[in-house]
Amino acid sequence: MYWTDGQVDRIYKSDLDGTNPQIVVPGLVNPIGIALDLEGGRIYWTEGQQSRRLRRADLDGLNIEDLLTGSGDLTGIALDPVNHKVYFCTWLPGLIQRADWDGTNLETLVNNLSLPSGIALDIPGGRMYWSAVGADKIQRANLDGTGVEDVIASGIDEPRSIALDLDCGKMYFSSRVGSSSKIQRANLDGTGVQDLVTEDSQTLGPPVALDTDRGRLYWLRSSSPRRNRRAYLDGTCPEDLTVSNTVLFGQVTLALDLRRPAGDMNGDGILDAMDIQLFVARLLGQ
Repeated sequence: MYWTDGQVDRIYKSDLDGTNPQIVVPGLVNPIGIALDLEGGRIYWTEGQQSRRLRRADLDGLNIEDLLTGSGDLTGIALDPVNHKVYFCTWLPGLIQRADWDGTNLETLVNNLSLPSGIALDIPGGRMYWSAVGADKIQRANLDGTGVEDVIASGIDEPRSIALDLDCGKMYFSSRVGSSSKIQRANLDGTGVQDLVTEDSQTLGPPVALDTDRGRLYWLRSSSPRRNRRAYLDGTCPEDLTVSNTVLFGQVTLALDLRRPAGDMNGDGILDAMDIQLFVARLLGQ
C-alpha cells in the first residue's frame, strides 16, 4: 500500500500487512491525493497549498513528472484506466476537473462546489462520486459533469475520503463526528447508511481504501497513536498493522497495490511461511 504524508512531505509504501515500510518519493510539498496505475507502473498524486501541482512517477518513485501546475489547491484524485483520464478535486475554487494521463486536455466538469475532497469513479455506471466538506454532503454526477445530485445530504459532518465497492453496490466514506471520526457505508444511492468504525480523538475522517477481493477495508489513523489499520468490509475484526510509528506522521490519503506476487497462495499480498505450507499441502493433495 502507498500513502501520502503532508506533514513530512513524502510518499511511503509498505506491504499490505504493514511490513517493509519505505520512503518512495521524498522532498515533496504538501502531497495530498494519491492513485495507482498498476498496469502502467505509475503513481499519480496531487499537491496543495504552496505547490498546487498534479504529478506522477514510476511506482519506485523514479522519473517524476509535473503534469499540471498552478491549478489551485488540489485534493482527491482518481484514475479512469479505460479512457486514460485522471480526475481530481480542487479544494479552492471548488472544482472537479479531469485531464488525459499526461496532463493534456484539461476540462472543468463541475464548479461552484463547497470544498470537494475525496473522489471515486464508477466507470461501468458512468458516474463519479465525491465528498463536499463545506456542504457536509456526498454528491455524484455523470463522468462528463452533468446531472449533479446530492447522494447523502444530512447526518454527516465534513466527509473526506470515499471508496466504491461496485460489485456490491456500496460506497464507503469517512467523516468527523465531534472529537471522533467514523467510517460508514451506504448504498450507491445514499440509502442504508451504516456505521462501521469509530476512531476516538481524530479530528478528520480517516483516509480509506478497499480490497474487495479479499474483503478488507483499510484506513489510516493520523492522530496519536498513529497507525494503519484494517478490518473486514463490515468493520468487524479490526487490527493494527505493523507499520512503525516512525513513518506515520500526517497521513493524508491511501492507495492499495493489489497485485498478487507469484507464490501468494493465500491471497494476502505477501509471501510468508503460510504460503509455503499451502503450497506443500497442494502438492500432497491435501
